[in-house]
Amino acid sequence: MRFATSPNERADAIAALTLIRALSHHLIEARVLSAEELNMVREDALEELATGSGPVIEEARKMIEREYP
Repeated sequence: MRFATSPNERADAIAALTLIRALSHHLIEARVLSAEELNMVREDALEELATGSGPVIEEARKMIEREYP
């Protein structure tokens, strides 16, 4: 798994998370995606992050938990 290391890559990561958050909220509001399905996606993402370690991984995990409680 590759994580952002440069300022431009960090900006890309923040933009991607913002877009995914907006998309997921839209899909729930449009009743295309249920809250349970979104939670499954969240859990899958957290499981994938569990395969790595370090401060960047920890920050990514916290960001997902904060954005998708």
